[in-house]
Amino acid sequence: MSQAAVSVQVPDATPVADPSARVATSNPSNPEFSSPSPKPLTRHQRRRLAQLAEHASSPPSLFTYSEMLFSSTTRPLLIASLGNPEPYLNTLHSAGHALISALRSELSYPPFSRAHTFGGKGKISNAFPSSSAPWTLFQSSSLMNVSGPGVAAAYKAWFRGLEAERWEKNGLLVLLHDELEAPLGKLKPKREGSARGHNGIKSVLGAVPQGTEVVRIGVGIGRPESRDKEVVSEYVLRKMSAHEKSKITESVPELLQILKRL
Repeated sequence: MSQAAVSVQVPDATPVADPSARVATSNPSNPEFSSPSPKPLTRHQRRRLAQLAEHASSPPSLFTYSEMLFSSTTRPLLIASLGNPEPYLNTLHSAGHALISALRSELSYPPFSRAHTFGGKGKISNAFPSSSAPWTLFQSSSLMNVSGPGVAAAYKAWFRGLEAERWEKNGLLVLLHDELEAPLGKLKPKREGSARGHNGIKSVLGAVPQGTEVVRIGVGIGRPESRDKEVVSEYVLRKMSAHEKSKITESVPELLQILKRL
């Protein structure tokens, strides 16, 4: 059973205008453009910091968690989650949104805010990457099947920002999405190939500029025993249980390792 059978079907979306005439500029008063501010470290972050400090040449007290996590060779990434808005935001089909929210918390990035200069079809955290925070997070607010235009607009605006700052490393688009054929919480990275019936991925691949390098990371949501279309649709569009959400968000440490290797 392909995921095309369970995605929410909607009419074709109105194309998003290319915001090339509106190159974003830094505005400290706007949370959309604010850099991550220091926050108390979580217990996991303290443990991770201690592990990283064992391999550092300077005392750990001189480093923030982000500075220890990233290095001068870390590649700038636009990490975009695919899913559905309310009333389907907290469903298994929107597992990518749950994962990116947990990633934002782990990185101590600013809260997500509406990003009009990035096309207005989603929310952004850390709009302008830096050496200590080189990843930008984008949470699509479109329906799964038509998420492509919004992600493409955000990617174009983000990529122009990299060019303006003359980053030495090429930027990379990473998609976080639900994976019906994988066990709950299991991550499946993939660099190329077809969308395999996933309408959200299909929409993005059809909307981004030709030649765009895209990495997909699916987070497993399991599947019901039945292959019946209606049963599967009901399964992916129901609310996540606390256990299911916990299993998905617990994959963040593994996600960080995958992202660092890109």
